[in-house]
Amino acid sequence: RRSSRIAVSIRLIVSGGFPDDVRSFAVDGLTLVVNRHGALIETEVGLCLGMQVAIIVVRTREVGTARVVWSSPQFEGHYGVELKEPQNIWGVYFPPADW
Repeated sequence: RRSSRIAVSIRLIVSGGFPDDVRSFAVDGLTLVVNRHGALIETEVGLCLGMQVAIIVVRTREVGTARVVWSSPQFEGHYGVELKEPQNIWGVYFPPADW
């Protein structure tokens, strides 16, 4: 793994636009698992693979740009997002790599 994963629920605002459409959205969301490279998130608005989204962490107001890289009909509303730049927008402590 590229970085440690931490199971944590963090309130988010996820915003973006639908491909080939003028509509945009901003919706509440939650993280289920986070790492420096992205997160598994839950939203009520369906996201599309490859979609670019902005992730705003409500508590810290940190913002990251991400791409939707995973979805599954079996886990409706759950999406894997990869941050454009690896970073800790989540405001959590990550253990060292050799931990």
